Amino acid sequence: MLGMSCALLGACGEESAGDEDSGWRLGAMKLQISMGEDPCPVVTATVTLLSGDGRPTMGPLSLNVRDGVIEGVTLPYVYESSAWWVQVHAYDSNGNNVCSGDDPGTGVHEGRTTSVYIKMHCAFPNCP
Repeated sequence: MLGMSCALLGACGEESAGDEDSGWRLGAMKLQISMGEDPCPVVTATVTLLSGDGRPTMGPLSLNVRDGVIEGVTLPYVYESSAWWVQVHAYDSNGNNVCSGDDPGTGVHEGRTTSVYIKMHCAFPNCP
């Protein structure tokens, strides 16, 4: 619900990925996202974190998009894991997934912020 409100209002700077009372050790993840050359026009975007070591999936979480650019964000409550697969998807005004990017091997450690750089790739047949 918070993620959807943030997407609609464009007012949230941080999203909570996990739950600080879950019992899992927590770190943070700072996402930096590049739309690359000739990006498709996007209006919404999400991030999903999939773990290869039994941690619960996080997301999809809404990301802020301003003037077609996905804004960077820090996810403050990310479960510690050595194997997060970070997936970002961007959508056009019709809800079509037009761009995506990922990082298949991100580690997050307790009490630390891990920076992740995602370069988006757009599916030009789906671009207007």
